[in-house]
Amino acid sequence: MRILLTLTLLLTISACGAAPLTPAEPTSAPAATQMPTSTIAPTSTIAPTNTTVPTSPPTLVPTAAALPIPTEQLADLAATSIAALPPTSTPDASGAMGFGGIDAVQVLPLTGAGAGFAIAFSAGFRSFEPEQQHYIAIYAPEGTGWREVARAELADPDYIDPASVQQVQITADRVWLTVDSGVGAHGGCFELLSFDGQQLTSMLNSCSSAPGAGAVRDMDGDGISEVLLNGTDYYVTCYACGLRLFHTTVMRWQQDGFEELQLSDIPDDSELAQLNNRAVALARANRWREAILQLPELKGLAQGNQIVRTNIGLIEQDGQAFAEQAANMGLAPLMPGIFYGDYAGVLDYLRTKPVADLFEVERSQIFGPEVQSFELNMPDYITTTVKPAIELDPNLAPAHFLYGWALTLADPKSEQGLAEIEQAAALDPQEPLYRECLNYLKAKR
Repeated sequence: MRILLTLTLLLTISACGAAPLTPAEPTSAPAATQMPTSTIAPTSTIAPTNTTVPTSPPTLVPTAAALPIPTEQLADLAATSIAALPPTSTPDASGAMGFGGIDAVQVLPLTGAGAGFAIAFSAGFRSFEPEQQHYIAIYAPEGTGWREVARAELADPDYIDPASVQQVQITADRVWLTVDSGVGAHGGCFELLSFDGQQLTSMLNSCSSAPGAGAVRDMDGDGISEVLLNGTDYYVTCYACGLRLFHTTVMRWQQDGFEELQLSDIPDDSELAQLNNRAVALARANRWREAILQLPELKGLAQGNQIVRTNIGLIEQDGQAFAEQAANMGLAPLMPGIFYGDYAGVLDYLRTKPVADLFEVERSQIFGPEVQSFELNMPDYITTTVKPAIELDPNLAPAHFLYGWALTLADPKSEQGLAEIEQAAALDPQEPLYRECLNYLKAKR
């Protein structure tokens, strides 16, 4: 198969004010640390892998501003790189091709601290027999040719396209590169690498069962980019059914490594602290709808407070995703409403159903068609989601009802399930749904 050469050129590098990286004395060896697990979401099926961070800051030696790399020289690097690729597969006797192997190389000049360097990375579908790995390599011009400065093998990607690798801005003292690749039938992987003038180091790595496993953006509006890792559960039911349990791990660079951002209280009695702590508590309890309602007033009082700014960003990140899912008219409102913490909306929906339908869910399809055949999985999702709400507010009648209902679905003879529904009826005796369900269950025993 003829090898395809694709050459991608970014905007011409400005020679004004650049302070490019140059090879420096070796720094201390990177150390591997385990990324902490987030506690914001009730469950997450995708967890980020280990993050490798340097134990000391890179040593950079600024030099004169680099001149733009001529297009012809970049083309020469692309041609040299693609010539080094192994031959691609040819069709078998039936004419089937399968995964033919990596068949292209992309070349990009670096900007900012990396001005004067270029990267080359493999593209296409990798081969599995023989097994291949995609790669990124960094080159420096040397005479009329190129010298490879650093290389990283990419263990996760099955497929890389021309837009998969991007240079991003996190700090100005080094080059940051992201790889947003495809893996499996519809999964994705994200990797963040840094280049300090000598070493190309993998800093963060995470995979998801859907495309878009990670991103770099300013999550809280403070002018500093964070790394967002997608830990959403796409298999609450089936992947194509559309019901999701959202979760994002947010990482921020802190001098010599990444730190996971957490929802944080403010330990004083100010008006700002009280409002902040209430919004944080609601988000921790998966009561996203109420937490989001606190944000306009909280933003008005924040006055640049970094703790509050971070909390607002974290609440908006997953809270807005739950809000959009709850507003999706293509899904039955029950599970999206529970995940969003919209207990009023959930009760409105359940009141329209005969009581028997609440306890014969496979027949009634009360969860909606997207949950059909997955009804047995729902009690665990419900109890995991609403239990923190009860812990925050033991007098929250809808949460007691939903908790008891889920326990009863899992075990029709559950005494705790009956007791939770009794508690809901005692807390809100004016709600007929609780009393009717209680009477139905007692009659069945």
